[in-house]
Amino acid sequence: MKDGLDPAGQDRTAIAILGSCVSRDMMRFARNVDVTLDIQCQSVVSFVAAPVAPQCLADLAFAPDCPKFNQRMTLQDASKSARARLTDLPADVPLVIDMLWEITDLAVTRCGSVITLTDHAKTESNILDMVDRIIPMGSQEHLALFDASARALRPLIGNRRTIIHRSFYAQSGKAAAVMNPLMEKLYTLLQQALPQANTFELDPALRLSEPAHLWGPAPFHFIDAYYRAGLAALQPFFAGPLVEHPGFSMAAPPGSMDAGESRDRGQAAA
Repeated sequence: MKDGLDPAGQDRTAIAILGSCVSRDMMRFARNVDVTLDIQCQSVVSFVAAPVAPQCLADLAFAPDCPKFNQRMTLQDASKSARARLTDLPADVPLVIDMLWEITDLAVTRCGSVITLTDHAKTESNILDMVDRIIPMGSQEHLALFDASARALRPLIGNRRTIIHRSFYAQSGKAAAVMNPLMEKLYTLLQQALPQANTFELDPALRLSEPAHLWGPAPFHFIDAYYRAGLAALQPFFAGPLVEHPGFSMAAPPGSMDAGESRDRGQAAA
């Protein structure tokens, strides 16, 4: 994702993300970073699970008004296609992981696969038709499955530099009181499973929602200062400089929305 901000004479840096728009949008503030692989709307559990069987996947259909981004992410989650794309990336492309897409229910399909049960998948597709049962987020089954899946993630990453971005919901709003303790548990399990990973967490004082955020108000759509501080925290993990674009902002006029992004209606309320 270049956003037309390619600085002349500046080497570009590739990065992969298994996480959320928070880590992805942080990269938008760097003029010389390309997000080579963007794995959103997909939990670690689903990422390492078996693909949905072709006969079930063939029956997956989307509502006429379902955004293309949501369709791509739902199909990527069901087919597990991003897993092969990650392993095919050059070993020097680092991976950033955050837990903001982990706090959603999981579902076991009729063919035995596990998928991430996002609200947009439930409301904009017929994905529930292939579901055998639901694993509630935060349940003991969910935590145990996440622990095992995080450990299964390690051989898939191999020697790739991995950076855990300990991002949480904005401090204000009722959602943080419920979601942040769960994310803390998941980050702890992830760090135990990936002891080789680097980790950073930003000052909670920067964890403020931006009402005019391009993707709309949400407890995980932050003020620009959060993203810029994140770039500074990431810099030690890269051999070359991450060149900040001083004029970029994730704030936008009311009603603006990038065609490549979803507002997940189930998580939008703080």
